[in-house]
Amino acid sequence: MQSFKICATAIIAVLIFSGCAQKGNQGDENLTIDSVVFTRTGLFLKMSEPVSIQKVVLSKDGRILVTHSPGTAGQALIDLAWCNNTKYDLEVVTDKASLAMPVYAPEKPSPVKIAEIPLEDLEKKEMEYLYYAWRGAQARFSPDGAFIGVGSKGGYVYLVRVSSKKIVWKHKIPEGRVSKVAFTNDGKLIAAEESRDGNVYCFDVNSGDLLWTYRSANDFDMQGFHPKTMGDRFPNYPLVCWGLCVDAKSNVYVMIRHNLEKTVNGRRKSMTTALVCRLNTQNGEPVWRFPINTSAWGLILSRDGRFVFAEIGFAKEAVLSVLDTRSGTPLWQYTFTSPAKGPRSRWGTGFNGAISPDGRYVAINQTYPSTTFLFDNTKSIESGRPELLWKNQFLKTLDVGGIPIGTSSINIELTDTELIFSTYRAQATGRSTSPTAVPAMHPDADTLFVYDFNGNLKWKWKIGDGTWNSEGIISTDGRYLVLPIGVVPSNALADPEGMGVYVFELSRPGGASAKLDWFHHTEGFAYKGDISPDGKTIVVLEGPFDVDPDPLKEDIRGKHRLIILS
Repeated sequence: MQSFKICATAIIAVLIFSGCAQKGNQGDENLTIDSVVFTRTGLFLKMSEPVSIQKVVLSKDGRILVTHSPGTAGQALIDLAWCNNTKYDLEVVTDKASLAMPVYAPEKPSPVKIAEIPLEDLEKKEMEYLYYAWRGAQARFSPDGAFIGVGSKGGYVYLVRVSSKKIVWKHKIPEGRVSKVAFTNDGKLIAAEESRDGNVYCFDVNSGDLLWTYRSANDFDMQGFHPKTMGDRFPNYPLVCWGLCVDAKSNVYVMIRHNLEKTVNGRRKSMTTALVCRLNTQNGEPVWRFPINTSAWGLILSRDGRFVFAEIGFAKEAVLSVLDTRSGTPLWQYTFTSPAKGPRSRWGTGFNGAISPDGRYVAINQTYPSTTFLFDNTKSIESGRPELLWKNQFLKTLDVGGIPIGTSSINIELTDTELIFSTYRAQATGRSTSPTAVPAMHPDADTLFVYDFNGNLKWKWKIGDGTWNSEGIISTDGRYLVLPIGVVPSNALADPEGMGVYVFELSRPGGASAKLDWFHHTEGFAYKGDISPDGKTIVVLEGPFDVDPDPLKEDIRGKHRLIILS
């Protein structure tokens, strides 16, 4: 892949330069500087032995730029605003020796793997694309960046300390999967599950004690439920928390989806409803509830904690309800409808959405027909009705041999100036949605798009054929975009080397190639990630994955683990 080659070249260059003669070795003659890597935010240094690094001095043209006393063993990460294609002088003082050498900054930064933290083993049936794509768990940093909360497919909640790169504590839920995690500002870790009870848990970060549990099953009519499976592969539980958000005041907001099959006139009928509610952080009791009479698949909270809305799954009418977080009442609403007739009309419609960091805009990607809407949220709240700025069908349907070929977005994110989304594989929208029914690849499939708020395309990047990206994570300052990537094995063009994580620096001038910082390849399916509040550290959840679509063959790649990158 193009990005992988770029990264490999940068790493090789850095390692060649770091192999320059090491001067001024005073002490242990066997001790050397093993590698020096220029990262997004500084310089990573690794010694040949786990010695205590007492001081690191970096100079340029005889002028000292950085003096750092890490006190760490064997390796150190030093903050540095370095310039590309520039020579620096490095001095390292350890408890065994002092070393000095020149180092050369490359054109672009490179990733550094800080740690790999093993998670629980997964069963064979869990090592598949649909399991990761639709039931991926989550990893999130705490507000101060000191901890990482992990929700796992095997039903565990983990707390990882960033400084030690070790699991502090873990908790096993009684049944189901941990679907979401989030931290409060007052030292709590919230975790939600997919299960029969639909529990939301609150843990004390320091002790791991369970402080309270909210059982969402109490808010739904659970009579008549018929358990089922997705293709006889894994359980499809009746209650799933597909939305969990926490604001700066530690208020907790959840969106629970209820899957129900009832017998009506002797026939089973599938029904789906959802509920958005705000929970009291002290005891887990609902402060308010907002029912949704259809499917939902996500929850979006404004950065200032004033507005929240649910993303809606497929329905005849998908209603956007922007709620006041104080009362749970709609501030304004907009209804999306699907064509009564035509390709995929039986699916209905749905949408993904985002709120800009400053709260001014709400952007929606309607899934069918694939259309992007931009609303002025400020004016909509003032008038009590939707103030639509524009709508645009960026993803066009193409006719290939009489078969309409389309693609659709699967996520959307906003900065204060840009609208960002990526697309799913090509689909034959007029007949079967199976990839085998597609006579040609849609040129916009498996692609990252970035538009300005006037609807003008700024840049795009081909992520790779047959890839899956369910979320884009933007750093708090809007500088970096992180994309975890997996592959769809049934796509003949899907390349396992394409699994991993992309990092783009959005503020850098130029097009996609200029903005791409690096691509880090993971052996297995990279399905979720996060970036620390200070933008320095990135985490990726990797799962073992059978890259051979033949059910009678196995080609398992990767492990179930949390990867920490700089």
